[in-house]
Amino acid sequence: MKILVVFDTRYGNTMKLANAAAEGARAAGAEVKITRCKIVEPEAIIQKNQYWAAAHKEFEKLPEVTLEDFEWADGCLWGSPTRFGNMTAPMKAVIDALSPLWAKFHLMCAT
Repeated sequence: MKILVVFDTRYGNTMKLANAAAEGARAAGAEVKITRCKIVEPEAIIQKNQYWAAAHKEFEKLPEVTLEDFEWADGCLWGSPTRFGNMTAPMKAVIDALSPLWAKFHLMCAT
């Protein structure tokens, strides 16, 4: 089983949850790849908040998620802070970019 963890974070809390989920998946025997959303905020804005700046240092070290990552994975774990009750714009952009895979039936959902 190959699990892709895709997340966005601001102050590091979602990153902690993503890492814990990845550890759990590994403990269950899965191969895990942890990736992040594209960083869209200007560096000057990030650096104005010490908590965001600290978390950002770790966040930017991770690879940005690609369509190939989704093709590789058997399953995905998603993590995002909430913005007005919804996911962040970078996370929505990741999901919106999946349409080429969806159109080729590379994304299957189980209910």
